[in-house]
Amino acid sequence: MLEVIVGRFPPPIGGVSVFVQRKFESLKDHGAASLDFGNKAWFRELLGYIFDRNCVFLLNSANLSILAVFFFLGLLPRTVLYDHNASRHFWKSRYSAFAYRFFIGRLKEVRVVHSHLIDGYAKRGFMEKVVVESPFLPPRKESRGQILETYPDDVLNFINDRDAFRVVSAAWRYNVDANGFDVYGIATVVGLLRSLRTGGVNARLLLAFAEFNESDMPKALLHEIRTLRELGALVILDGQRELWPVFESANLFLRLTSTDGESVSVLEALYFNCAVIASDVVPRPAEVVTYRYGDSVDLLNKVVENYKRISC
Repeated sequence: MLEVIVGRFPPPIGGVSVFVQRKFESLKDHGAASLDFGNKAWFRELLGYIFDRNCVFLLNSANLSILAVFFFLGLLPRTVLYDHNASRHFWKSRYSAFAYRFFIGRLKEVRVVHSHLIDGYAKRGFMEKVVVESPFLPPRKESRGQILETYPDDVLNFINDRDAFRVVSAAWRYNVDANGFDVYGIATVVGLLRSLRTGGVNARLLLAFAEFNESDMPKALLHEIRTLRELGALVILDGQRELWPVFESANLFLRLTSTDGESVSVLEALYFNCAVIASDVVPRPAEVVTYRYGDSVDLLNKVVENYKRISC
């Protein structure tokens, strides 16, 4: 059986695109093929599989338009859909829920990235089609040197600074949701860094952004970021780079999101034995310490507890 990995391959680097790349790498020695939505010729390539009954599509997009294409081409019965948290949004709308249910009924299988997503399918009678599969696949460690070569000097200095309490947080970009919440908790983590240093902790923070745009940020936050960067306390890694080599030496990863799925960055940090503290907005892996979202005092206390444990 030929497996065709379908989805967006890096760039850009993100949880889903990295999974798609690593999934293909894990299967290519067994003859797997790939179809990249980043390639303008993806539809023409897809047409080449229409009459190949000996293939199954591992589709990493729940976009309704994409599902419609697979439906009209008669490919849904041979398609395994990976739900990377998209269904959580579909169930909220009558139209999208109806369309999504129509497509699910014709799929071969649905693989959800976290068990909490199963409920949405079970309530609509699709339990038999759904299985759980982790969205995390380990990286190829032989690529470490190549990735490190893309890091600027201040990031390499951060990685090698054994005297500091090294904290990492990551964001796609500075973004505020419809409720006015800082989606990735950038202001929160910057305030946390200031509190730690004021309290006598030699803390340093690496903020990783896929897109770092100063014009997106409030002036007060931007001023604080610039001040902490001048002190050498805050380092920014921006652009399309994998983060896992940082986790190998960091003391703590913070995931302060206002909403979430099964975060690949959390799983990756845990894989490299980097402690994780995350918001309690969704169920987290057992190894993760959670704090009450929006409670900066609870967050600070949990981080200080972590610092004390590793300082003993």
